[in-house]
Amino acid sequence: MQLEKYLKDTPPIQQPMRYGNKAFKDWYVKAVEFTSKFVWNSDQFLDKLIPEKLSGAKPELLRYIAESFGANVRIDYGTGH
Repeated sequence: MQLEKYLKDTPPIQQPMRYGNKAFKDWYVKAVEFTSKFVWNSDQFLDKLIPEKLSGAKPELLRYIAESFGANVRIDYGTGH
């Protein structure tokens, strides 16, 4: 999968580690660009998952999917959500 390739292409930076590795920011940008092209902008993705009567929830659900990668600014991998 493409996201796994990004992991291999974006190895951790050698740094003191109190919080997260700063390479996460680079991976996050690549992941968001990739998924926004093929998933978040595609109604077909959620159409397969949710019934039509709940289609009004799509914008909120897409936001949850986007944020499931964590926070790029805080280098938060999603474990605190």
